[in-house]
This record gives sequence, C-alpha cells and structure tokens, in this order.
Amino acid sequence: MRHIPSYRELIPFTAMDLIQELHSSKYEAYLVGGCVRDMTIGIEPHDWDICTNAKPDEIVGVLKRNGFKIHLTGVQYGTVNVIVGGSEYEITTYRADTGYTDGRHPDAVKYVSEIHEDVKRRDFTINSMAYDPINNVLIDDFGGQKDLENYIKGYGRGQIKTVGNPVDRFNEDSLRILRALRFAIKFGFDIESETLQAMREHAKSLDRVSKERITEELYKILTCGKPITPWFMICSSIIKEIIPELEKCFKFEQNNKYHKHDVYEHILNVVDNCKSNKFEIKLAALLHDIGKPDTYVVGDDGYGHFYGHPEVSCEIAKNILDKHLRLTVEQSTRVLDLVKYHDITIANTKASVKRAMNKHGIDMLEDWFILKQADIDDHIFPDNKWKHSLDVPRIKELMQIIIAEQSCFSLKELNINGNILIKELRIKPGKQIGKILHSLLEEVIDEKIDNDTDVLIRRARELNKVD
Repeated sequence: MRHIPSYRELIPFTAMDLIQELHSSKYEAYLVGGCVRDMTIGIEPHDWDICTNAKPDEIVGVLKRNGFKIHLTGVQYGTVNVIVGGSEYEITTYRADTGYTDGRHPDAVKYVSEIHEDVKRRDFTINSMAYDPINNVLIDDFGGQKDLENYIKGYGRGQIKTVGNPVDRFNEDSLRILRALRFAIKFGFDIESETLQAMREHAKSLDRVSKERITEELYKILTCGKPITPWFMICSSIIKEIIPELEKCFKFEQNNKYHKHDVYEHILNVVDNCKSNKFEIKLAALLHDIGKPDTYVVGDDGYGHFYGHPEVSCEIAKNILDKHLRLTVEQSTRVLDLVKYHDITIANTKASVKRAMNKHGIDMLEDWFILKQADIDDHIFPDNKWKHSLDVPRIKELMQIIIAEQSCFSLKELNINGNILIKELRIKPGKQIGKILHSLLEEVIDEKIDNDTDVLIRRARELNKVD
C-alpha cells in the first residue's frame, strides 16, 4: 500500500460520488482492474469498476438511502449494478474464488474482508491494482506498476504477466489466453515468457469457452486499431484453436509472382492494411483467402493459381461463423458477402460502377473498397505493371459522382414501375413486366436512353412489341 500522485482529476464525478457514499458509511471502496491500469499508463478508461468490503445487501442499503438506481442481475456473484448520471457502474464485494470446475465460473463465491485477498483472483498483474481515490492509496501486491514501468517512462514496452502461476490462471478461465493476446496487441506489450508458454500449452482448453465469449474477444482484438500480424504469427498455435480452418494456410506458399507472403502471412497483412476498425471488414479480411489451399493448382506458366477461391473461402467462412463464432445475421451476411466478392472486377466506368451498386448496394461497396485496397496493397507488381490491379479510388470516386448526380442504378430509381407498364401497355401482371423493367434499367445504366417517364414508356412499348 502506498500513496501516489493523485488520479482524481481523471475520475468521473459520478464514480467519485459512489465511492464517497461508501466511505461515508464506513466502508472501504477502491477502483480496480482496467481503469487503474489505464490511468497508470495515461489512457482514458471506459469502464470504472468499484470493489468494497460492504456485502451486497449493505451496498444496496447505502445506494437506496442515497437515491441511486440499482440493478441486481449480478448480485449472486456479489455485484450490484448502479446507474448514475447516465453511466453504469459495477460495485462488487471483496471476494475469493473457490475453484473453476467448468473453466469459466467460480464453483462458489466467498466474501472476504481484505482488498489484498480480492486482488489475488485477478488475471494479470497490470489488472490487479486497486486505487482508493479518497485516501489516494494504491494497492499493487503483484507488481503491476513494475510491469508497466518501461512503458510509462517511455523507453520500453510493458509486460503481460499473470497473477501467480499462469497455469492456475488459465485453468480457472481459458479465455484469459485470448485476453493476454489482446492486451499485448492493444498496448504493444510483451508477454512474459512463462505466461506465453502456458498460453501455448493450454490453448486447446479454449474449446471450453462459449462462442459468445470467443467472438467478443476476437471483436476486441480486431477493432482495437493495432496490427495483429506479429502476435498472430507468434501465437498461431492459439489462433488455430479458435479458427481451426486457418491452419491449412500456415506456411502455404503461393508460388505466385504477385505475392510476397505465404497465405497466412498475406491474410494477416490484409487485416492490418484495412483502413478501418469495423469488425465485419476485419473479420472478412481474416477469412477472405482461407480457401486458397483447397484451390491451389500449378498452371502451365509454372505459377500457383487459386481458381474459384473466393467462393470456396465463402463456404469455409460460413462454416466458421456457424460453428465457432456468434454473429448477428446482419454481421454474418456482410462478412460472407465481402469474402465471396472480394476478388470481383469493376471497370472504371459509370456503367460498371452502377451495376455494382445495383447488385451489392452502396453500404457493402463502401466496405468492399477498404478490403479490396488492403488486399491490393499486399500484392507486388513486377516491372510496375499495374494492369491486374483495380483503381479503387477512381471506382469510389465514380460511385460518389453517381450518388451526387442522383443517377439511376437500380429499379427503385427508375422513373417507371410495374403499375405504369400495366396501364400504358395494357398487359397483365407477370414475368413480362419484370423483363421489360430490367431491360429499361440496363439501357438507362448504359446511357442509351434517359431516365424520363415518357421516354421509358415509349421504349417499353417497343420492347413489348419485340417480345
């Protein structure tokens, strides 16, 4: 226990109010975990967790007396949720866990009276610190500040190290293996050697973790805005446990003059090249070439080719999303569309861009631009011959021009519809209506006719006579 320079100016007044109320009622109260870590390294925390020696019923009593809005959804684990000033906080009683038979949940929750007992159950040293802002006291029993010291002083990297024996920590909750990986990626930290060895040795235990928790951790990794390539290479034996289908890509040489990396390295570089932190784009990048090993052939030119790999990759990706991860229908649809169509060709013409807009939609193309450019950026072009590369910026520019001009690129922008055709052509509803409408759309896209109702009616009459 020691006094440190005050963090008070970094702490929301709503969190301070809660801590003050507990102190005023003669209880201890500490900020704990990630918020203390983030304040220590100068990052603004997003979550403010509080722990106290007050029992759950005592926490509820203090909060109710002071008019706070509470939720008891986690009270069986010693946690009371409170909403104040539009923010939600978790206040948890000091506790000691009593074993993890299922590799996730403690078998029982035992309340303890000392903060020093509570921090023993934390995962990593940098997350085991507790801070009392009223008395300006930091609890750091496991050297969290020491593991952050080089980073704080600006002459090195921080360190991810478990609290106590890493085997025990990972047996308690296997998801901590991915959490360690995430912290190393997010903060640019090293992983202490014994911790890293235990991560690798216990990677197979990740099969005990639910799809939801795996997906949440993968989401945080892919959207943290930091390169994944170095750590995904070092920890490939861990990555294959959450996405086994990636293993075929490890060290699979492409034997292609347009590629400088094997399939796995290429995939990771494309993820990092994506100028977006959108989860669907990053996940699509991680899966976009996963079908290459299954489609590899050596052509007459002596080079490796992967004919049809986007479709095969899409099939494999669908199995991954169904079997290993848990996404919403909308997320899955976008990821699979990006994988399936990542290799399509769009010419630098308005007509070609309009057809792409009609088939895929504007939102999907916005994501596709990012993935496609990231893929191109990991290619090499011998003799500076770019003829096999799409001009993504120009295609994007053309799409913006089409939108600004309110040009017609789909049936809903066409200034004619089925009801008008039925009336003007005096024909019955049926396939002929759809056939004429699609023919009109094609001619408008190709700028053979104007998107004018009278013009469209005249042309529709001609098409109907021909048919």
